[in-house]
Amino acid sequence: MCNNCKDKEFSVGEVSKRIESALTVETDSSTLQRIMNLCYSRLYVLGPLFPDIKEICDCLFLKKYMAAMTLTNFLFESMIKLTLVFKEGGGRTLDDGYQFEDIHKDGLDKYTKLGSYKILDKNIKTLKDIGFISDSEKEELIKLKDNYRNPFSHSSNNFPLQNAYTTIYTFDLRDKDLQPKPSKVSVTGNPFLLINARRTYAKETAIIYFEKIISYIRCFDKRLHELYVKTSDESSGVDK
Repeated sequence: MCNNCKDKEFSVGEVSKRIESALTVETDSSTLQRIMNLCYSRLYVLGPLFPDIKEICDCLFLKKYMAAMTLTNFLFESMIKLTLVFKEGGGRTLDDGYQFEDIHKDGLDKYTKLGSYKILDKNIKTLKDIGFISDSEKEELIKLKDNYRNPFSHSSNNFPLQNAYTTIYTFDLRDKDLQPKPSKVSVTGNPFLLINARRTYAKETAIIYFEKIISYIRCFDKRLHELYVKTSDESSGVDK
């Protein structure tokens, strides 16, 4: 820790003013409706993900796009890992002799414990190998990983940013009139340009990315729910 860094005592007024400046609220009616519909996703098996979904919606309501983007990355990975856990569980319930606190301990140890399945790419391919997702779904999930999860979770550049340009204005002190001259430059050569481009990209795509992950969560939840319906029918002797 830096020995020269000393905390400052801020007044209540200064704290209140800073909080007030942070409260930038979305006002576009169509965007608000989109966020509300995402917030009220009805989930069954993947219900544990709902608090994170709600928090991402809160970020979007407050126009905190980078926060929404990075938390959606967390949601993405959680969705894949929990889907693998519940799929491997095969629709088990407490009636099968398991205790509430460890009903999915084996799956959680396998897919969420440090040192186990940590690579998102591998987990997506595992879902395909066990027949839970199609080839096209696997390819789209990999694309989402490459375009959003990797660059924003690892502070790297995705394909759009690698090829992005912006306009800057420069002055030539030798010019008597000092008129600014526009110049088109790549955003990847200067940290200030790059970070600004990332934030702009997040603003433009955060809700689109979130919508796509929510669509997969709803789809996966429905497929997982069928495991429990099937288990219930088998235990009751229902012939479908």
